[in-house]
Amino acid sequence: MTDFMEPLLSWSARLFRSERPKPKQVEPKETEKAALADDEMPLETMAGSRFYVRYPVRCGVDLLFHDPDGNSRSLRVIGQDLSELGLMVEASEALEPGLPVLVHTRALHIIANAQVRHCTAHGSEYLIGLEFENPLRRIFKARAENPPASRP
Repeated sequence: MTDFMEPLLSWSARLFRSERPKPKQVEPKETEKAALADDEMPLETMAGSRFYVRYPVRCGVDLLFHDPDGNSRSLRVIGQDLSELGLMVEASEALEPGLPVLVHTRALHIIANAQVRHCTAHGSEYLIGLEFENPLRRIFKARAENPPASRP
């Protein structure tokens, strides 16, 4: 599988080597400010603002990336939650913040470039926050317009 993804990994790595503009700080609306305590104000990044709905997901996700030696790697992780801007996953090994990755999950029909924003030890596993290079607005808009049928 890694050989198949090599062209995408090379392309993805070139994208993240270039300087990306810093995300603009998201200012909450006045009504939202009133609902937040001072210590709960949004962080600098859009993903950190927490003004995006996070959906719990529990599915396999493949992360494709280059290790520090330049070797192509893949890591199978478990998705925890998903928003337009990112994905939280649980992994068996740590990934360095700033590392560009290609996210692939068949269950959610997503292939996207992302960057590791944080990695936190959680017991014997690691919780890894991934920020998508481009928000998944198209997927979320389609879900809002055509919600999945409820199961009996």
